[in-house]
Amino acid sequence: MMGSRLVGSALLLLLIFPTLLWCGAGGLAWLLAFFALGAQLELVRLVQNFSPRVKIACGQLSFWTVVIMLGAWYVGPLHGGIWLAVLALLATVANGIMAVHPSHLLCRTLPTALCILYIPFTLQFAALLLRSGPTEQSGIWLLAWVVCVCKLNDIGGLLTGTTFGRHSLAKEYSPNKTWEGFFGGLAFAIVGGEVLWVVGKSFGHLAQLPNQLALALAGLLAVVATLSDLLESAIKRLAMAKNSGAAIPGIGGFLDLCDSLILSLPTAYAVLQLSGR
Repeated sequence: MMGSRLVGSALLLLLIFPTLLWCGAGGLAWLLAFFALGAQLELVRLVQNFSPRVKIACGQLSFWTVVIMLGAWYVGPLHGGIWLAVLALLATVANGIMAVHPSHLLCRTLPTALCILYIPFTLQFAALLLRSGPTEQSGIWLLAWVVCVCKLNDIGGLLTGTTFGRHSLAKEYSPNKTWEGFFGGLAFAIVGGEVLWVVGKSFGHLAQLPNQLALALAGLLAVVATLSDLLESAIKRLAMAKNSGAAIPGIGGFLDLCDSLILSLPTAYAVLQLSGR
């Protein structure tokens, strides 16, 4: 299992690094939009498995996903993605209210609105983090630091949970998650986050992140990443699916790749904004 995950991660790196090298942060923003679109399509399939009555306008939702993600990058200083998400929600609700039967509001409008909130509204904060540094390289390093902390939590939780796990964390959501794995992931995230912060600061790219804030944020992100992962597990369980897809070897689908980031990205951005960074 770990070997296949490493293969999938290596393939992702082979996609991300050339994008950064040739296209810079702007190219990465487009790549993020592609990942979000893939995750959204998988989410639609899962949500529609909840009930045969649930029907989502996939084309409309795909359009808003790409617009919100790219809006966060191209209109980042004005928080364009956030305003576009509000516009998407208003348009979705207005379309539902104008429908002939009230059941349309429940079976189409509400699931579509939740999909907008779950994917593009949350993942757009990746683009906002890209823009939050004083330089393009600083923004890339900051986003990479947040993603690495979340993934270190995933890896640490998997390793310690598999080796020492005895006490279930949330059996109804994810039977394999344990308290031992949770604390192991927390330790990996904090220690690894501190090491990566020191490396980034030595290159001058994470100077805006004080040591105390880096430690506290790494710990907070580990907790939020676990909650975010459990939320996606609940969705898959309701849809009776093991993985959201099979696009990424060893990992699953795009949604499986993004699961721990969905709540972590807006959390990281909010903390950094509140701290004045």
